[in-house]
Amino acid sequence: MNAIERLDAYLDALRRRLRTHIYVRGTVLVAGAVLFAVIVFSWLLQRSGFDAAFAFAGRVLIGIAVAAIAIAGVWIPLRVLRKEDGARVFERKLPQQQGRLSTYLDTRRVAHARSPLVELLAEDAVDVAKRTPVDAVVPAHKIRLNAIAALLALCALGALLTVAPREWSYTGRHLLFGAELPREIVPVRKILVRPGDVTVRRNSDLAIQATVEGFDPSQATIFVRFADQGQWERAPMQAGQAGTFEFRLYALRSPLTYYVDADCTRSPEHRVALADLPRIERVRLTYDYPDWTGLASEVDEESRDIRAVSGTKVSIEIESDGPLEEPLLVHDGRSETLAANGRTNVGTLAIEKPGTYHIAATVA
Repeated sequence: MNAIERLDAYLDALRRRLRTHIYVRGTVLVAGAVLFAVIVFSWLLQRSGFDAAFAFAGRVLIGIAVAAIAIAGVWIPLRVLRKEDGARVFERKLPQQQGRLSTYLDTRRVAHARSPLVELLAEDAVDVAKRTPVDAVVPAHKIRLNAIAALLALCALGALLTVAPREWSYTGRHLLFGAELPREIVPVRKILVRPGDVTVRRNSDLAIQATVEGFDPSQATIFVRFADQGQWERAPMQAGQAGTFEFRLYALRSPLTYYVDADCTRSPEHRVALADLPRIERVRLTYDYPDWTGLASEVDEESRDIRAVSGTKVSIEIESDGPLEEPLLVHDGRSETLAANGRTNVGTLAIEKPGTYHIAATVA
């Protein structure tokens, strides 16, 4: 082989070694970036209750990272290596050549044939190349180390997607390939609201409690829209015990619709209706004591609590500011219909043991 052939063989070997190094380095960077992103975003997904926003952000970041590495770490270096037959790369890697390789490659491209100048340059460059073999310019052990690192990263990624605990493997596959997450590992995000749909007295207060399940938000917001308004109003709820939030609406004068939102999860909408309920204005208790007590009948219009001995019959007369619909006397788990006469309702309670009573009526 003459000097030109030896130099061309040397440069071809150097190009192959540089291309291999570029590909291996790009592989390890891509594998490492994907592995790191999958671990970080899998952890974030599990912490957030598998919020779709984190999955989307993770996929976008992985795509950007892979594209950036492919362009900056592989495509551009290969393009530079192909440009001018790699003259710039060789001059940077082999400063000992002092421009010989660049001049040689430029002359070969222009002359397209052998010339005494090309042969002299080749002989000169070959003499320098003997002192800087390919393995000294791009050490093989560096390529092997990068290859081992890439292999380890790919093995770790494969293990994460296949043999890791199922929360991690399912999450990794969901993040990379969009695989559906099994129901058993995805907590159902719910907001349970009490009292839900309800009817209350006009001008009364309403306490609202929201309980979250399947996630752990730091705050919750209640949205309210009154029937006489078109816009939703919002207010922060007060955090209570673990997973609960509370809010109170005061002096309700208009029906309303409300719901609770926390971390992009919202409850169903609930309605609050108002009722103009009759008010109890007077309660008259007439005591009919048993004969053995020797006590005469007694009327009490001051207290609504009943105090009597066993065997006493108490007539309860209720007077309200409006008629009651289906009024009931409820005591000790039993109920009796009251006799209605306009705004007055009457019932009788036989005292047998200590207990409680109250008046109930239907709300339309």
